Amino acid sequence: MLMAFVAPLTGCLSLMAPDISVEHKQKLTLFVHAYHYCVAQTAARIDDGRSPIGDIATLAMDHCRPEERDITAFLVSIQAPEWYTARYIDDLHATAVHYSASMLRRGRIPDQIGRPI
Repeated sequence: MLMAFVAPLTGCLSLMAPDISVEHKQKLTLFVHAYHYCVAQTAARIDDGRSPIGDIATLAMDHCRPEERDITAFLVSIQAPEWYTARYIDDLHATAVHYSASMLRRGRIPDQIGRPI
């Protein structure tokens, strides 16, 4: 289930720096995949089925701060403007919350027998 969740995230962030090379875009995509995978995996692991989905997503994102710092450090290393880095990280967070909440909602929908899917 997690791979289906992570696969579409390659272009999840709408803000792409015009001066970034193809090699840097590929490397940034890897960092973004690692972050989203961490958030999804953590959210799935800590979900008790009763806590508010937003709280679970926030806890998962807090757990994945090292992956977020990797993205920020990479953007700084390629000399992305400060405003761009801040906006990119905001977009990263919004995307992580959206996809984690969607994944958790799907996981909480009972199938026809009454068990979680």
